[in-house]
Amino acid sequence: MSGVDSQLGGVKPWVRSAADQLAGAFGLSTVYGYRAGDTADPTTGHSTGLAVDFPTGKAVGDKLVAYVQAHASALGVKYLIWQQRRWTPGGGWTAMAYRPGSKPGYDPNHMRHVHISWNTTAPTGASGGATVTPTAAKTGVSMNPLDALNPTTWGNTIMGAALTLAGVAAGLTLVIMGVSAVVSPKIVKAAGAVL
Repeated sequence: MSGVDSQLGGVKPWVRSAADQLAGAFGLSTVYGYRAGDTADPTTGHSTGLAVDFPTGKAVGDKLVAYVQAHASALGVKYLIWQQRRWTPGGGWTAMAYRPGSKPGYDPNHMRHVHISWNTTAPTGASGGATVTPTAAKTGVSMNPLDALNPTTWGNTIMGAALTLAGVAAGLTLVIMGVSAVVSPKIVKAAGAVL
């Protein structure tokens, strides 16, 4: 258990199990689950115990979303919202209209939290929910900061290699310039003495 269980409120057992495991696998210490009378949008699933919000930054949010997409069926996910887009299994991403925030801390465009809504019944074969494998959840976590843009593309690897080579070339250029600044006057002086 990740320690967020008490923050989930009256969510369904399979939602509780998956949300707690996802929070633990991705190192998230805060979640928002059940909300009675979700007047902002009653279709979100919060008031029926079928939705959880995971506040996070973009890098972790992207990894969480990629994991949930890859395991949506086993987790029993109905849809998710992240970065002003809505994703459904089999339907892909659709853009959401901009929604203005009316109160401090309110994130109606889901730029700072991943919203996951679950189906009304537990996933097949799940007693209380699917099992999230922390090592599987963290697959693709890299020390390369470029990977945070999209860890599943080769473009980041190529770009990272190109930037590394460019950095090495720039460093060598500075070394050569530094050596030449020290050596050049001595060569000029020595050449003048010979002539």
